[in-house]
Amino acid sequence: MSSRSRRIDDRNMSVQYLPLDGWSEGGVVEEFETTTTFPSVPGATARIRFRGTGIGVYGTIASSFDNNTRPLSLYTVDDDSTTETPFRGEQQISNPRYGINFYQILSLPRRDHTLTITHVEGQLYIDYFEIYGEELASPLPTGTQFNSPSGNDASLSRDFPVGTIIGGVLGSLCLIIIAIFGLFFLRRQRASIYAWQMKRSTEEEALPSEFHTDVSSPFLTWSSETRLGWPSFATKSQHPSSLNVSPPSYQEIASTHVRDQSL
Repeated sequence: MSSRSRRIDDRNMSVQYLPLDGWSEGGVVEEFETTTTFPSVPGATARIRFRGTGIGVYGTIASSFDNNTRPLSLYTVDDDSTTETPFRGEQQISNPRYGINFYQILSLPRRDHTLTITHVEGQLYIDYFEIYGEELASPLPTGTQFNSPSGNDASLSRDFPVGTIIGGVLGSLCLIIIAIFGLFFLRRQRASIYAWQMKRSTEEEALPSEFHTDVSSPFLTWSSETRLGWPSFATKSQHPSSLNVSPPSYQEIASTHVRDQSL
């Protein structure tokens, strides 16, 4: 592993702030990642677990105009009271001091460690941590963090399958678009069929009754009731082979009889 220092923001998931309602969030552009975390009650603690040979704590000290009590905090490594180190910040009259080193230790064995920060009095703004020797250890098993890591801390968080999620979203959108177009095409086709049927029905109703056909018979004949000589379609009972023919007159019968005798 690399021995270079790694900067950890105060909002990193490895930092545990207790009690939950005993800390507040702040930040200005002069501070790392534009964030700080500060205690609101005496005795509030911040714990960070790390792997390496050393750690440094950096933050902001408020001006005496904003808070006339010099900030006092205690730093303990691995819950060993013999390592407890106090820090009393020096204030300026009107301007805050940024990037001040509150605590630093560089002689730890190379393994997992826990640093505990206890607020005593004054106004303490934690900005970031510097880890020396090795990478950040796994998060504490209990506790909370204000938000996910960002910037230089992104590599410390668990990999997030962004590509898989984007692919799933795009695939879902494609399926939705295809379904919408399919529904639109189906509705349009049904509307076209309905319009064609209505048009045909209107045209048939506009024709004279002689043009209303019985599609059950293909035979075309002339009807005595046909107007203007237009043909109409006859039913099966009006097939030419079954049409009634008027009987011959008396004169036609007599003429035929005389013609037969002369032969």
